[in-house]
Amino acid sequence: MSIFRKTVDLIEHADLQAMIGTPESAILEYKRAVHDWDDIIKGLDAFANTFGGYLVLGAEGDRSGRLTGLPGVDAVSGFEQKIVDLCLANVVPPFTPFASPAIPIPSSSRVLYVVHTPASFSGPHFLAKRGGAYVRVGEHSKKYEPRLAEWNELAHLAERRERAIELRTSLLERARLRADAVLPGNEVLSESFIGPAYPTVPILELRRLREIANDPDAPARKINRLWGDPLSLPESFAYARPTDRRQDLYYELTINGSLYAAAPMGRVSREIRGGAEHVPLVEVLGQILLWLRQSHYVLQRIGYEGPVYAWTALRRIRGRAFVWSSIMAFSRPDTWEPRFDDFASQETEITTATMADDLGSVVLSIFIPIATATGMQNILDQDMDSLIKQAEGYLR
Repeated sequence: MSIFRKTVDLIEHADLQAMIGTPESAILEYKRAVHDWDDIIKGLDAFANTFGGYLVLGAEGDRSGRLTGLPGVDAVSGFEQKIVDLCLANVVPPFTPFASPAIPIPSSSRVLYVVHTPASFSGPHFLAKRGGAYVRVGEHSKKYEPRLAEWNELAHLAERRERAIELRTSLLERARLRADAVLPGNEVLSESFIGPAYPTVPILELRRLREIANDPDAPARKINRLWGDPLSLPESFAYARPTDRRQDLYYELTINGSLYAAAPMGRVSREIRGGAEHVPLVEVLGQILLWLRQSHYVLQRIGYEGPVYAWTALRRIRGRAFVWSSIMAFSRPDTWEPRFDDFASQETEITTATMADDLGSVVLSIFIPIATATGMQNILDQDMDSLIKQAEGYLR
């Protein structure tokens, strides 16, 4: 499998061996040694300032830049953290590269390393101590020479981020329209949209997307939120899960790496008004937790590393009865009913590294404004870890 479709922690010697004969390019560079850290940082800076890319250390190329061998390098203690620390200390503003663990070479004491730097939308990034900024030109990293920019260059820089955000917005709106078509009714609707923060091009083929959509090890599959074969749509696959009386889930996964999920949240209880509908907020928290986990798993399978956009919302909330898990869960004798807003949403930009290291904090940072919008601020006085555990129980 190509290294471009794996996260760097999953790249193996066989993946790199299969690249023998592949030339360097705007997104790929080979280096024979690791001793010149300044040169390595320049290369990573160039990737961040241009299209993103992969640096393979311990690789040997010919004069044309084609990979000819993988002699490897001596293992470097703490290599992954060292690369991150170098970029934090020597680049302004800093960016976070993703470095592989040491990749063993069969029958050798030497190893290989792969460092992936996503394209950055917070640059340009300059090397400290007036080292300048580097960009990728063809297969070379070149220092950007200051000069008066031409109008078309300024327009390109201004539009680059805007186009990515427009595509992200269109993916979300398209999914919401499809969900509305299969989730009719007037119930409170929980929505989540998570994916690469700045999508510009598709990052996987439909065939590969179908494999991931059917993956039995995905979190949403394991707890039986998704079943059966997905529906094939232009540039995406979707699930519309039926019950006896209605659809109760819409889920869509796109070739851009984004996912969208929507589900009604209402429930009938005798504890409230003789059987009136209420909305358990623990289930909303569980939905946020589930789809962030699902997205992290999908992005790992795709091989995407970098900034992630996460958005969640509750629709049709005005005048609805909100509880935690039941009306008896807290001492207040009444339900909470939003009086003004009918819609609450929260968005954030995180990274795949944050999703791997501290997903609970991400979930709560998204959930807290939603809970506040429903009028249930008092539950936030509870232990946050306890709230997450209760949401875990809902998912089981």
